[in-house]
Amino acid sequence: KDRSRRYHSAIALAEDIHRHLRNEPVLAGAPTRLYRLRKMVRRNRGVFAAGGAIFALLVIAVIGTGCGLLEAREQHFKRNAISRAQLRAVEDKAIRGIVKLQEEWGLQGITDGEFRRTYFHVDFLEQLEGVQVKGGIQVKFHGASGDVDFAPPVMHVTGKLRHVTPIQLQDFKFLKSVTKRTPKVTIPSPTMLHFRGGRGAISREAYPDMEGFYEDVARCYRDEIRQLAEAGCRYLQLDDTNLAYLSDEKMREGAKQRGD
Repeated sequence: KDRSRRYHSAIALAEDIHRHLRNEPVLAGAPTRLYRLRKMVRRNRGVFAAGGAIFALLVIAVIGTGCGLLEAREQHFKRNAISRAQLRAVEDKAIRGIVKLQEEWGLQGITDGEFRRTYFHVDFLEQLEGVQVKGGIQVKFHGASGDVDFAPPVMHVTGKLRHVTPIQLQDFKFLKSVTKRTPKVTIPSPTMLHFRGGRGAISREAYPDMEGFYEDVARCYRDEIRQLAEAGCRYLQLDDTNLAYLSDEKMREGAKQRGD
């Protein structure tokens, strides 16, 4: 064995054994970010059990960045420097990494970290025929560091809604192929299509009355869900983040004014 990788004394070996028993990084081990992360979690189980959801989001961000995913997305979408196939290869690598991490932590429902998405709802809804993305709804959040203003995209229905191609199917199939546990798919709830824009964002020519709109939305979702089910999806979550908006009085008033 390489002498540089040996302990220089019995005392050094004993110290590393004690570090291992205390769930601290051993000096002989490669100090990778994931290795140190595991040790930190094991030393602070109670803390991370209480803040698990926030910590999980941080882990996803770290792993995605570490795999070069953010840089690859910028090269594809902003610089047009790499092809869609090249970007997908980077996404695949990042997803394999986050799947492995979830499995090592003992999770049974495994996600792909939504690593292929820019917005959790836009990437899905804009693939329906008859949908366009325009402008945004002004939102302000207040935190310890001050106010944050941003404008999430608003979906506009410009024609009859049709589910013309599978949306999550290929992503689900890849996720299913890289885990032996239950692959989980998350899609935006149907309300994400109309809540932020209201009646004014839905073509009156395509939909003189809202009942026809709701029927077509339901049909689109049935088609997507059926295709996922036929491919073996048994864990599907519909996220309705608009419910959180309704906790703000200004947001509720805005919804009333839009007719929601």
